[in-house]
Amino acid sequence: MKAFSSLLCAFAGLAALAACRSDPPTAAGLGHQTTAVVHPAGVLDRVVALSGEPYGVAVSASGEVLVARVLVDSVSPMPPGSRSFGPGISVASGQARVTCDTSGSAMGTVHVVFNPAGTRAYVTDQFGNAVSVLDVSARRVVATIPLGDGGFNLGITPDGGRVYATTAAGRVRVIATATNTVVDSMAVGSAANGVAFSPDGETVYISSRDAGTVTAFRTSDDHLVTTYTVGGRPQRLAVSADGATLYAANEDHGLDVVTLASGTVTTVPGVDAGYGLAETPDGTDLWVTSPGESRLYIVDRGADTVAATVDLGSGVVPRNVAFSADGATGVVTDGSGSVLFLTGSGAVSRSLPLGGEPYGVAVSASGEVLVARVLADSVSTMALGDVGFGTGIPVSGVAAVTCSSATPWMGSVHVAVNPAGTRAYVTDQFGDAVSVLDVAGHALLATIPLGDGGFNLGVSPDGARVYATTASGIVRVIATAGNTVVDSMTVGSAANGVAFSPDGRTVYVSSRDAGTVTAFRTSDDQQVGGYHLGGAPQRLAVSPDGETLYVANESEGVNVLSLASGRDTTVAGVNAGYGLAETPDGAQLWVTSPLEGRVYIVDRATMTLVSTVALGPGVVPRNVAFSPDGTTGVVTDGNGSVIFFR
Repeated sequence: MKAFSSLLCAFAGLAALAACRSDPPTAAGLGHQTTAVVHPAGVLDRVVALSGEPYGVAVSASGEVLVARVLVDSVSPMPPGSRSFGPGISVASGQARVTCDTSGSAMGTVHVVFNPAGTRAYVTDQFGNAVSVLDVSARRVVATIPLGDGGFNLGITPDGGRVYATTAAGRVRVIATATNTVVDSMAVGSAANGVAFSPDGETVYISSRDAGTVTAFRTSDDHLVTTYTVGGRPQRLAVSADGATLYAANEDHGLDVVTLASGTVTTVPGVDAGYGLAETPDGTDLWVTSPGESRLYIVDRGADTVAATVDLGSGVVPRNVAFSADGATGVVTDGSGSVLFLTGSGAVSRSLPLGGEPYGVAVSASGEVLVARVLADSVSTMALGDVGFGTGIPVSGVAAVTCSSATPWMGSVHVAVNPAGTRAYVTDQFGDAVSVLDVAGHALLATIPLGDGGFNLGVSPDGARVYATTASGIVRVIATAGNTVVDSMTVGSAANGVAFSPDGRTVYVSSRDAGTVTAFRTSDDQQVGGYHLGGAPQRLAVSPDGETLYVANESEGVNVLSLASGRDTTVAGVNAGYGLAETPDGAQLWVTSPLEGRVYIVDRATMTLVSTVALGPGVVPRNVAFSPDGTTGVVTDGNGSVIFFR
């Protein structure tokens, strides 16, 4: 009867699971139980509240639990024998960070567009994962449309019938403006970004910053037409008046020029870096912003040459640009706290202060200016003839990130411990670094710059090297003896999971956006294999005999890859995979599914589903780790807790 009750518990929600606790462990700490259990039964032991979006988790050889929290600048430890988390280990490194304004919340209003009539405006909310619909004349929100992911950019069709909203994860949500509902969805590549339409409105072009691509879709049915690989990091887009040429501001290339008929890609000489982009209403010029250079490039569109370079002054961070209908005025947002108004020739006529990091900008046909402010919960408005901005349109009412009183947002995402349990390594997604922690002393020892947002990482079995993956697809190899980067490889954007062969001779790295896993020889970091799985591969694990690779896949569940033949199969019954870990005895694979609120437990020998643990509404399971003796499983819940299984 006891076994039957445990089976029921495995399929219960969190509230029911709490009541399913039977015999308590013989010791409260991890790794010190005396019962002869080699892996958890999948029964919930306890849920420990932990704010700041718990994400990465690792357990040391001694049983110390370390949890990386995305929205705070520390890693929370739970020492062996304890049932609660102690004071966090600070990973504040002095790297780039996001701070909140005086309102205390960061809504992340980033982009704004008008409909052709100028009666409605649409605003993307990066942290609230939504599009807000504004009644422009009434100055209020009339609808909030969930995107299911952080909203990046958006564009509205020339007829005003549809809005195409891009997201951080690389999705494009299509919104019918008549009903304010999402009616279609497409995938392009992570950090889906710029949106532009052909003059006839029959084609929409979407850039992916991380994939280095621009994808074209037919607007009549949203079917894929073609994809153009431009490389680098493409941002905003524009299409020539004749529909023959696509322009892409590129952080690495400056300004890409794509001949749509042939797919040929060239660049404009003299434009060093591009970010914001807009075409003048008469179609003669392109204005390209370069935030890092504090510059605005004006490009002659017919000749594809630089007509003027406008230096905006030290400290100015030009982001986006829009024009009045007559082309007499250009409006540029300055992320440092102002909005610049320029004449048609590029001369600055006035600069108006505006706090909250001005970012997105749009100008209606009647001359109404809307500015989206990243760190405020409103869109600021003014008419071109006004002397300043009026009262903002509040866009609160969607989920917001509330900043702590300390204000930094470091983005600690993953944590891994060396084999000895003495050092922990933490990736910092927004600070672009790996932090090295003294586990026993709970102290920050070193900060290692990655040059890009850190995603995941793994420590080699001998503890000598750390392989850290990044958003742009670069893998940095860190020598732990000197805490220095000694090598670098490329796999594909959103480089993610890291796993090693049992002998430590091979490291496997997944790319979520490329749908691949790449194998490297650890002795010299040379590539020795590549496997295309498709979907969105995340965490990895290798079988004890080194013959099989397991891949959690957001689209396919779990891929089972024979490393000798390259044959790829999936596990029946596992709908989606994100986090993945193998029990220390090698008997099971635990797979998290955040969108379903589930943990799948898979028998590794037979590749069959043992049980599905439903964690209940609102639970967002991310990553999983086990105690060294295999008796306890630890799962992070992005909604604010850490879940312990026995």
